[in-house]
Amino acid sequence: MKLLFCGALVIYVLALNFHSGSSLQCFFCGSETGKNEDCEVNVNTNTTLTRNCTNEETHCGRAIINSTITRDCAVSQACKIAQSEVVGLKECSLCQTDLCNGAMMATTPLSIHLGVFLFIYYTFTKLLL
Repeated sequence: MKLLFCGALVIYVLALNFHSGSSLQCFFCGSETGKNEDCEVNVNTNTTLTRNCTNEETHCGRAIINSTITRDCAVSQACKIAQSEVVGLKECSLCQTDLCNGAMMATTPLSIHLGVFLFIYYTFTKLLL
């Protein structure tokens, strides 16, 4: 039973970190806040440009600097670097799935991951008993 539990945990963690061989794709735009432009709070997915990130750019990012919103590919430490070097930085967020920088970004709550893991565990134990 303990081995089954560990196996289900490993499968779930690997599934969370699985990436295909293609590069990450992110929204690529900039606009001033309050102008109701395509790049503002939620991206207009019909008109906003996208771009394929380089191998070094492993995240999509969204930053607000003074009154400008910017969305683009980013390196993993982009927000940390920006916090120490960019004057007027109000917000910086990163994510790691295709076109994830289109809306106000939030992380997946731990409770959702726990729920999925428990479902997998319960399913495996019922199948084997």
